[in-house]
Amino acid sequence: MDDVNAAVKTLREGGDVRMQHHIGGAHYTSVTSGYKCVDLRKFYKPDDPIEGDIKPSRRGVALRLDQWATLCQLVESIHAAFPITCGLSVCLSSVMLKMSDKQMLFVCFSS
Repeated sequence: MDDVNAAVKTLREGGDVRMQHHIGGAHYTSVTSGYKCVDLRKFYKPDDPIEGDIKPSRRGVALRLDQWATLCQLVESIHAAFPITCGLSVCLSSVMLKMSDKQMLFVCFSS
């Protein structure tokens, strides 16, 4: 989040920004001049070998800068209320196991 916040600050100050940060799996966060938002999006690699670069998919969300600031505040509040969440990382593969009619368990496998 620090890289994104630095890019947002530069964007608000009118600076030129082109930042893309890998957050796990095929998901990236990006901030780009000309768009006053933080884009959280899944990317894919095209089948065409000439293309080469990854491309954004439709799966994602663009948060306005005020929405991003609110999300950051909420994350800080969650970390303050539940300190154990501070050390959590992105789970790239998980399996959902049904324990009973009302309980589910998500098991994360890290590489």
